[in-house]
Amino acid sequence: MPKIQATRGTDIKTVLVYTDDAGAPIDLTNATYRVFDAQDYLLSKIKFTDKAPTSGTVNMLVEWGDDIPDHTNIRAGSSAELPSFRVQMTIGTDDIGSEQIVLEYI
Repeated sequence: MPKIQATRGTDIKTVLVYTDDAGAPIDLTNATYRVFDAQDYLLSKIKFTDKAPTSGTVNMLVEWGDDIPDHTNIRAGSSAELPSFRVQMTIGTDDIGSEQIVLEYI
């Protein structure tokens, strides 16, 4: 499960890379993206921007929000869990789901 660490109070900018079994970029022309298996507070904060379809990449932005728990709250016995989500990319009738991505704000 991939984990992204970030400083509490900052947005996260990262790149998702899609490749085939041989490591070549997947053509993402006409691809759509959606977030699933996420806490409700994350759904409106994750955006996909600056797609480079022929290189198999898409930029992902996770906007900061005060409602996102950090690891200190969780370790202190809170019932909250680390924020996490999955990304589904669809091209035509093909769907590719990511592993669970965990966000750890420190």
